[in-house]
Amino acid sequence: ISSKLDLYQKAFYQKTGGMENSGQIPPKAGETTTYIISWQVKNNFNDVKNIKVRAKLPDGVGLADEIMPESEAGKFSFDSVSREILWSAGDAGAGQSTGTLYFKVALNPQSFQTGNTVQLIGQATASGEDQSTNKTIQGTANSVSTNLPDDSENSGKGVVQ
Repeated sequence: ISSKLDLYQKAFYQKTGGMENSGQIPPKAGETTTYIISWQVKNNFNDVKNIKVRAKLPDGVGLADEIMPESEAGKFSFDSVSREILWSAGDAGAGQSTGTLYFKVALNPQSFQTGNTVQLIGQATASGEDQSTNKTIQGTANSVSTNLPDDSENSGKGVVQ
């Protein structure tokens, strides 16, 4: 039986992972607001090596130059053409999790987005090599919007003004 990867992708405006944001909540058209995205992968059964997490940033969302913990910065990359973010999260033993990665994105909503929530990051996919079955396994997490369902202070305050 192959292992299973659970990927958790969350977005926050409140101070998280030692990082703070700037800009308005709810976001305002023509003004930049930053958000913190967190990624964590939980491995369920067998040892898994070479875990990688990928997601695309939608148009209108940029990557801000802040990553925590800083030791992960060398394992994190952004392809400006494909708009794909890649985190080489490493290995996780059976029942273990990767550390949590925090990175910042910047949204500058346009006037046509007024009255709507805006996607901050697309669906994320984690993949790795199951060491017992020698198969590549995957887990996914849904895209996250300015609605911030995991942010206790700002959930539901994502409609662009």
